[in-house]
Amino acid sequence: MDKWKTIIREELWEITKSRLCDYTPARQEIFEKYRVTLRQAPTERYDVVKNVFIVAQCWNEVMYYEEVEDGFSFSIIDENGRILEHWCNQDELKCALWHWMVSPQKYRLVPAEPIKK
Repeated sequence: MDKWKTIIREELWEITKSRLCDYTPARQEIFEKYRVTLRQAPTERYDVVKNVFIVAQCWNEVMYYEEVEDGFSFSIIDENGRILEHWCNQDELKCALWHWMVSPQKYRLVPAEPIKK
């Protein structure tokens, strides 16, 4: 059995670039519009705090990469950069990009309810 090895920033960037090459110009454009320098942000996943990589941001909504599920999802972040909503269903990058192609979440400017402990 292979030992789990967490993804590093450079590896995620290479994966992202290679996937983008196969996408339509519209998807590539939306990624370029919202992409950010990859950075880690804390999130809570089943009562355990871990870091995920933020790959893009539109106002206070971010697209982040979840390595356990090998996919992309969205959340708003708080003023400290913490991911406030953890979702169990992640999408391939091309599907996730559709989210901002259809409706950028500029109106989601209030934080989600705090995570109950």
